[in-house]
Amino acid sequence: MRILVLLIFFSFCKLSFSQNRYEAFGIHDVWKIVDLESMTEVETPNYTDWHRAYLDLLCMKGDNFIDLYHKQKGFIKRFNQKRPESVRINDRTFFYFYDKDSTYLIPGIYSEKIVLPKRYVHLRSENGYLICKKDENYDVFISSNLNKPFLEDIKAADYFFREVVDKKDNKKLTLHLFFGKDHTLIYDSQFLLLQTLNSASDFFQVEQYILQDYIIMEDVPKEKDEVFITEGLFENDSKSMKIIKDATYTLKTNNIFDWSFYDDNNFLLLYNYDRNEYYRFQIDFENKIFLIPLDLQKEIGIQFEN
Repeated sequence: MRILVLLIFFSFCKLSFSQNRYEAFGIHDVWKIVDLESMTEVETPNYTDWHRAYLDLLCMKGDNFIDLYHKQKGFIKRFNQKRPESVRINDRTFFYFYDKDSTYLIPGIYSEKIVLPKRYVHLRSENGYLICKKDENYDVFISSNLNKPFLEDIKAADYFFREVVDKKDNKKLTLHLFFGKDHTLIYDSQFLLLQTLNSASDFFQVEQYILQDYIIMEDVPKEKDEVFITEGLFENDSKSMKIIKDATYTLKTNNIFDWSFYDDNNFLLLYNYDRNEYYRFQIDFENKIFLIPLDLQKEIGIQFEN
């Protein structure tokens, strides 16, 4: 009866805290998912890692596949790709995933996703355009209109672009170059076709082509995607750690660990190299709840001291 009361208490407190039902946690060398209504482990594959870019999603990485879970609703979809890739469109970072029919551009919130009408295995944003590589060729979108390709089925195996100066009149140009199949196609900044050349087998041959008519400008540093710097608190070889939030909290365990706590997402890492033990999970300080299954809490012996 006491266990049942505790389960009801934990469920009510956690749902009132964030309205999320699912969260990720790590144990030893795998990642898993906890159901915060029952405080039990969800039956899933053993994941190798999880991607932390989302507010309302768990992006779980397996062996050459990725599973997406909504933190409230559960499993969404599996993608057969090794990792999520990112692209920056209109000053916003999207991670993209693809199945056999479509490509999913997902920013930090899943409900704001954009679905492109075809499978693209690589995306690149350049000067207001989105360059999309299919398995066999390329499509090009205008970044402000992702509903329909601006150009379709450009026959090429590879793409790059260069900022150049025309030797004839010293005008600056941006060139989009597609190559690697029957022809090398050179487009201007608005994707008007300037030249069609014999095929070039690699990047360096294409550069030699354009050096005949253009001077390549020095590469301009690109704006970087957001970099999140995480500051942490650390405690070595201890059974307890003090953490200051709205109040001072003391956490303790029944065994000695090295502790790392990251304040920006309330993530705690406990590890002991000698015993080969690693535990990684979030903490709800408001309700004094550890977002891991109850049986794992008992195994670690973790609790709030005060």
